[in-house]
Amino acid sequence: MPTTPASQMRVLSILIAVGLAGCRCTPSTPLPVTLRIKNLSRDTLYVNDSRGQAGLSVQRDVAGTWFGFDDQPCACATCEQDCQTSCTCDAGVPMVRRILPDESFERTWSGVVQVSAAGRCGDCLVGENAPYDETLNLELCYVTQLPASVAVDAGRFPSEFPAAELRTCTSKTFTPSQQTVEIGPKRGAACTTTSDCQGKDELCFDGSCTAGCPSNDVPLLSGLSVPRLNNQGFFAEEGRDAGVIRSAGQGRVSTVLFQGPTMTVSLERRGSAGETLRGQVQVSLPMQLGAPLASDAGVTVRFFEDSRQPGNNAFVIRDQASGALLLAADGALSRRLLPPADLAPFSIEDAAEPFGCRQEMCGKVLFFQTRVVVGSSGVELDPGKPQPVNAPGGVYRALAAWNGVYREPNSCTVKQVRPFALWRER
Repeated sequence: MPTTPASQMRVLSILIAVGLAGCRCTPSTPLPVTLRIKNLSRDTLYVNDSRGQAGLSVQRDVAGTWFGFDDQPCACATCEQDCQTSCTCDAGVPMVRRILPDESFERTWSGVVQVSAAGRCGDCLVGENAPYDETLNLELCYVTQLPASVAVDAGRFPSEFPAAELRTCTSKTFTPSQQTVEIGPKRGAACTTTSDCQGKDELCFDGSCTAGCPSNDVPLLSGLSVPRLNNQGFFAEEGRDAGVIRSAGQGRVSTVLFQGPTMTVSLERRGSAGETLRGQVQVSLPMQLGAPLASDAGVTVRFFEDSRQPGNNAFVIRDQASGALLLAADGALSRRLLPPADLAPFSIEDAAEPFGCRQEMCGKVLFFQTRVVVGSSGVELDPGKPQPVNAPGGVYRALAAWNGVYREPNSCTVKQVRPFALWRER
């Protein structure tokens, strides 16, 4: 029997009806849901609260992928207001909220999903009441550290929130019929070493497993660097091994100049024709520290330059007569350059377990203690804190300006930063 347009319409109507019968129906009234953050961890949490969202995002499943929507939309973004040219959405002052360990904070979601639509004057948002049995996702994003420059004032304070790559996020599914959903980092298991921790990205800090980074006083930057060699004939190249260029010279210290954090040691020696050959080495140290080198002192200086890592240099200065170590500095970008023989009677060791971490632009950096060893004894060095060290022939000061290793995966070209300096005080 031939198919008429009327019969085609009846078939289409039946298909639509069958399809609708299998769908969740949109309720006539929304069901509000309490969104509660419960901080069971040992770390303070900081969340983006610029518009009162408290770091929380409600997400809907679209073809197997969670998509977040603005559950607190500006009225000007709705389709009711899309043609009102005088209506604008003010971003306001960026705000951050602090949530202490064992503290809770909550806000209410109206139960309305904001759906993007084409309005009369452009794209806009239309509210749609979420079915009471629809499975939704709640995502919480937070950080456990803020830049040292941020002044934390009470529970909520003005501040830019760190970039997305520095945040830790956790999620939990729920349905509106539950009316309350709790989310937050959990207190990690007790631990002695990181090998005791089983959770994703967890490390052992202060006897507890955590994927976050507890607060610490490690400097934001190492403050120690060794610029390239300034050679006007004083140094002669000794050789090249594994991408390290070694140069050495023997003569006297002509001047020692301190300019802010930078110490410049000028050197001189006589050439074969009686001419004056000069050179300079420099080191920038945090807190304007410096070695008390004497002018006219006879010295032997060795300089190391890393051809594989620009900016990675090191040098050591020894007394020409006795061979005693006077000053050693290693920028240690990606790797340390000073060989053990050039550090004698000292050696440098790194702790096996990190004591802290920080989320930075290129990833998570783990911090380690440094140990400077003399014979059978040693001194533990915290990053940025110089310590006195007794050694045969004098009293020295040791500084591990930083000791950080970037955890994989990360976007850094420099994978570790472990600069240090040693100098004889008397």
